[in-house]
Amino acid sequence: MQKNLLIVAALLVSQFLFGQQWEQKATPPTSFDSRHHPVTFTIGGYGYVATGVNQADITLNDFYRYEKASDSWEELPDFPGPARGFSYGIAVDEKAYMGFGQNNNGPLKDLWEYDSVTETWTELASCPCVARWHPAVVHAVGKIYVGLGSSNTGDRADWWAYDIATDTWSEKQDLPGPGRHHPYYFGLNNKVYAGFGHSGPSIYNDFYVFNPNTNSWTQLNNFPGEGRVAGTQFDNNGKGYILSGDGDDHGHMATGEMWEYDPDSDSWTSLTPHPGSSRWAPGSFVIDDTVYFVFGWINGETYEDIWAFDLNPSVNTKDIIETSVTLFPNPATTLL
Repeated sequence: MQKNLLIVAALLVSQFLFGQQWEQKATPPTSFDSRHHPVTFTIGGYGYVATGVNQADITLNDFYRYEKASDSWEELPDFPGPARGFSYGIAVDEKAYMGFGQNNNGPLKDLWEYDSVTETWTELASCPCVARWHPAVVHAVGKIYVGLGSSNTGDRADWWAYDIATDTWSEKQDLPGPGRHHPYYFGLNNKVYAGFGHSGPSIYNDFYVFNPNTNSWTQLNNFPGEGRVAGTQFDNNGKGYILSGDGDDHGHMATGEMWEYDPDSDSWTSLTPHPGSSRWAPGSFVIDDTVYFVFGWINGETYEDIWAFDLNPSVNTKDIIETSVTLFPNPATTLL
């Protein structure tokens, strides 16, 4: 009887986990423009959104903060640097780093630091590299790594490191694959992972890891799904995630696919997609194991909604058995 009960419990837990769904959250205030290419990052219990491109194709310099505890938004003072789209950012402890992208004046190669304690922005040393938009921006071992992306001279495969402690840049080994823009990327275990994206008509599903200690790249297994470009990505609890974007024809996929990458096995697992079809150039941030998927573009329309998904739902088997199931007959011997 005990064995049968354990089997029932396992089935219920499995159903609970695989039935995990996305939940819609509060939209930003009316002052907020729907947009694609938002810069997104997390500090503490807050998700931040800066800049982007609105429905009228105007680059923005506004700045907002989402609080998980109250499911509410707050408008912050504008980002003081040039308005921009196609830019990216990353948080490190209590600070965030954002730069690159482009606006009506062309591509950018600046870098800015946001201090969440003083709520101030500081311009840092600009990259000595070619200005670009759609790059990868990843943190590892005290450095911000920036590379790939589009430039006025074509798609890039170069790779650069910004040292936070010294406010200096250094050039690193190029990605061994083709130059590309709009890649997917994340940092795990003090290493940098990057791949996908596209150049011209080619949309890729290759994937690579960069080791800062050896200044070298290693090609990993190809992604098992279709090639993709212009989605969003994040890491959480030692795993990497890619979410939404365009498929291998540079069109929207039927669902907003989400995949989890395990660096130990160099393997991918498909997770529950966000509602609706996939979106071009959305954003995301993670607060307490919950990912928040925000904004993006579909067929000429920009969005301002926000959806949340718990990456590690807690399950209490005893509670599920006691509150959700009636066992009959009780007691039982062979049939339950």
